[in-house]
Amino acid sequence: MGLHFAIKVNGWPIGRVFIRRLEEELRHDRSMKYEYEVRLDDSLLSRRAEWYKGTVHHSYDDGALALIEKVMADIREEKARANED
Repeated sequence: MGLHFAIKVNGWPIGRVFIRRLEEELRHDRSMKYEYEVRLDDSLLSRRAEWYKGTVHHSYDDGALALIEKVMADIREEKARANED
């Protein structure tokens, strides 16, 4: 089972988000590991494609929006680390 959605600006697709739980069994008593891929390709603005992959831990009962927030926060942290180099 996974969470998949498009990212659009003014109706133009600029990316896709794919998130899936790595554990088969759904557990409500602890957080579980999720894998994500986020692809951004805003060729309309001549920006280079960006691709992010990683994992986050999330409690299923916190809901989909909390999971999306964790993924976006992980990507922000990754970008910040890359800018430090």
